Amino acid sequence: MPEADDDRGSTLLLLPSAVLVLFLLTALAVDGAATFLAQRQLADVCAGAANDAAGVALDVDQLYGTAAGAANPTADHARVLTVARARLAPLEARWGRPADVDADVEGPEVSLRLAASVPLPIGPGGASRARAEVTATCQATTIRR
Repeated sequence: MPEADDDRGSTLLLLPSAVLVLFLLTALAVDGAATFLAQRQLADVCAGAANDAAGVALDVDQLYGTAAGAANPTADHARVLTVARARLAPLEARWGRPADVDADVEGPEVSLRLAASVPLPIGPGGASRARAEVTATCQATTIRR
């Protein structure tokens, strides 16, 4: 008969707990990395779209001085949204939901705010999949020197 103070096998009970904790920490790290990557991708798209939108506002004839009058580059709000949507299309297809786009155009200055809901690779939710909200804001200005 075993003694009452026999502790053999007690660490066997701790092993499943340790594996569960390691799995949860790994899932948290992977989800955090995926969210950070999505935010960086959204920021890159935002900067590119704002730059493209500011470039769309340029009148080439006025830029190079072949047109009469002074250059007054002004972006059209609808064209800015079109440029932003075109840049966002690949990310929206990957994330499975459209992103929110908000644009402000004041003369030669274009400001974009993008917000998206991205799926987490390991997060809870099963078929409904957990999602994280990411945002990006950027500005571009058309200047003539």
